[in-house]
Amino acid sequence: MCAMHAIVSPDAARKRMSEVLAIVAMVLLLLYIADAALELLGNSRFLPLSVNDRGIIFGGGALALFIVSNVFIFMTRVISRLASTLLIAGGTIIGTTVTASAAIPDVKTPESVITIAILGYVIAIFGVFWMLRRKK
Repeated sequence: MCAMHAIVSPDAARKRMSEVLAIVAMVLLLLYIADAALELLGNSRFLPLSVNDRGIIFGGGALALFIVSNVFIFMTRVISRLASTLLIAGGTIIGTTVTASAAIPDVKTPESVITIAILGYVIAIFGVFWMLRRKK
């Protein structure tokens, strides 16, 4: 049988899916932060979206994908080191950047900032939990 036609177990497929979701979430998050940083520095942004649309699509999308990646890990209990690491990094980045942006004096921040920061840190905590539960 050809390697292309090898049967993949459902657990392996879910593990791979959790990794893909975490990678896509991280890319969305980094694009969002880079665009926001350019705007904050006074340069033109590279995403042709309003601030609200950018936050909903890129920030909210990253947050949702990190949560779904967690769900895939929870469903299978097959824990990926890559997905866990990205959950830790992504959750920490979300929590820290949201908290830091709320501290900038001239930037208008929505009321949901604390909820988003807490969600980010919860994602990071789950990443640590999965990393500790991972079998060596």
